[in-house]
Amino acid sequence: LKVASIVVKSNGPVLIDVDGTEMLDISGSYGVNVAGYDNYKGFVERGWERIKDLGPNVLGPVHPIISDVIGPLRAISGLDEVSFHMSGTEAVMCAVRLCRFNKRKKLVVTF
Repeated sequence: LKVASIVVKSNGPVLIDVDGTEMLDISGSYGVNVAGYDNYKGFVERGWERIKDLGPNVLGPVHPIISDVIGPLRAISGLDEVSFHMSGTEAVMCAVRLCRFNKRKKLVVTF
């Protein structure tokens, strides 16, 4: 049994490594628990179809897909504004900056 495998392909619960060895995935990873085996492939395909013509539009204007969800997110949250981030780190950094701005504090204490 290898300490770590480099997986290059999956087929349902079977993982295939760079050497062609097939292994049954018994780790119960987060993605499997949320979406099930192989369902992510359909998610990626449908997502790609919706954005493939957009190009690298990360910092530019808002894509229609984003504008479609702003209203429902505002309704769910009860807030006037929502923001989108590329990672949890960016979201926390933004939240800390907003707190510092609104409270007029220059320092943040962490424990």
